[in-house]
Amino acid sequence: VFLEDGLSRTVVFSTQDNVQELCRKHYEQTGEVWIEPLDDGSIVPHFSAKGKGGETAQEILRDIPQLELILLTTPFLYSNFLAFFAPLPNEGKTQWELCASFGHGSTKID
Repeated sequence: VFLEDGLSRTVVFSTQDNVQELCRKHYEQTGEVWIEPLDDGSIVPHFSAKGKGGETAQEILRDIPQLELILLTTPFLYSNFLAFFAPLPNEGKTQWELCASFGHGSTKID
């Protein structure tokens, strides 16, 4: 699409920590197993897969300056979307909005 309209884009990617990689580094540094792997050798597969996806996206998009990447890691569970972080309708009630704090300010995610 960029080649057609020349507009810069931003990709927001939901990610988590690559727990398998963190456990490997912990073992190399301490010699202790931090989290026991499952029978197939995976360690927290959902988080690790999302972490690997984020790492891959960084590698792919590194050389595309017109495409900005935001990796969004939320340190809580889906149930939080039902309470304090619930999506709210905008003023015209045409879209749902999430507001999250990024550093000293806040950024509205439409």
